[in-house]
Amino acid sequence: MRAESEFDSALRKLLTPEAKSRLANVRMVNPELHAKAVQALVYFARSGKLADKITDAQLKEILSKMTENKRETKINWK
Repeated sequence: MRAESEFDSALRKLLTPEAKSRLANVRMVNPELHAKAVQALVYFARSGKLADKITDAQLKEILSKMTENKRETKINWK
């Protein structure tokens, strides 16, 4: 629980309020993607690759890149 609190504190510093809200929504829908995104964000922050807070648009781009290799299954009913 303490580690989760530390992540939340770090994310408040890294993300705009809109981006933090989006990440919370992702957490409810796809916990695995949320965990990967948080790890990536913490990595970016620790490596000094972030100049400013990540905006909602930037977070959307990061999330889309993390999911673009995933295959989709479509079922067509005729």
